Amino acid sequence: MSHIVMIFGLAPAVAPIVGGWILAFGPWPWIFWFLVAFGALMTGWVLVALPETHPPAARTALQVRPLLSGLWVIAKDADFQRTTAAMTFGFAGQFLYIAAAPILVVELLHQGPQDFWKFFVPMIGGMVIGAYLTGRLATAMPSSTLVSRGFLIAACAGVLNATVGLLGLAPMPWALIGPTVIAFGIALVFPVMQLRLLDLFPARRGGAASVSSFAQLMFNALLAGAIVPFVSGSLLSLAVTSLGFVLLGWALWRWELSRTPLPAES
Repeated sequence: MSHIVMIFGLAPAVAPIVGGWILAFGPWPWIFWFLVAFGALMTGWVLVALPETHPPAARTALQVRPLLSGLWVIAKDADFQRTTAAMTFGFAGQFLYIAAAPILVVELLHQGPQDFWKFFVPMIGGMVIGAYLTGRLATAMPSSTLVSRGFLIAACAGVLNATVGLLGLAPMPWALIGPTVIAFGIALVFPVMQLRLLDLFPARRGGAASVSSFAQLMFNALLAGAIVPFVSGSLLSLAVTSLGFVLLGWALWRWELSRTPLPAES
């Protein structure tokens, strides 16, 4: 799972860089035509080079009613809801900066369209390193301790962000340190929580992953469209909002552990 997070973390670093360079050669609609071509390429690649590995006997038939019924069983589970909410809000502390990147990089950091890499490369680097360490530390300490330390690191980074904004320090490079460390801390958290989520439904892991991803993506869409415009006016407001999300995710995780401890620690 830590390897998956490492790979997943590369996309937010590469995408804005590619988009910035597309803008250097043409108008903004070219980005969407690029996505059309890229989506077609990925679809063809999956059809040709990604065979189904799930045993036929264990597959669920594509029938709407049983499918929706199984998803509803997952969605209404209290442990699932608390864990998904903790993951969603914890990651929101990092995703806030990703969603606000156009304003953050150009207006607050005073950089150009081709300078997105200055923000994304360090931040995603922190995420990749954190995910790598999670795989190494998973056998060296209890899972709950690893998650707590990850949240603590992210919260400390949030306080650092707020301090930079409050003191009005020069945005470069100081404004880059906090998001990078937040990404590092959340990467320590995410693989452990994802595994706990899947272990809640051993016979429906795919469904659990789907419902959780749906909830997270819907909140990220809400975050980008309805929250970022109101909190991206300054580095301080971004930092305080990010810190609030991290603390909320941490509190929800502690609540879940108090109700259902991890198996190795119960």
